Amino acid sequence: MPRCLDPGARFELYLDSDADKPVDERPTFVFRVLSMREMNAALEDGKPGDAILSAALCDWRNMGNIPFSKESFQDVVDHHEALELLEALRLSYDAKKKSWSQPMCLSGISAATAETASV
Repeated sequence: MPRCLDPGARFELYLDSDADKPVDERPTFVFRVLSMREMNAALEDGKPGDAILSAALCDWRNMGNIPFSKESFQDVVDHHEALELLEALRLSYDAKKKSWSQPMCLSGISAATAETASV
């Protein structure tokens, strides 16, 4: 089955600055795989980085008292953290391409971990 059609295809990313926090307390973002059409639409957007993150983000955990909503994403990260997540998202996609037979979860992958996984 194509990865973007698997409703359970989710993976988690966290910021490098949160890597030392206990897993059950670590602020974590949950993303899904985008279809080619979704990615192309995001790339055509005036702010493709924002559009990709917004389209792929499907949940989060441990963000204090802020419940998940795509509109609140810009309230929980700054510009540099958004760029870090975007890069980790790209690297995690690259890592997934190399292992089609493995489950679609790179639980707890950070930008540094994603980079290592894609080498």
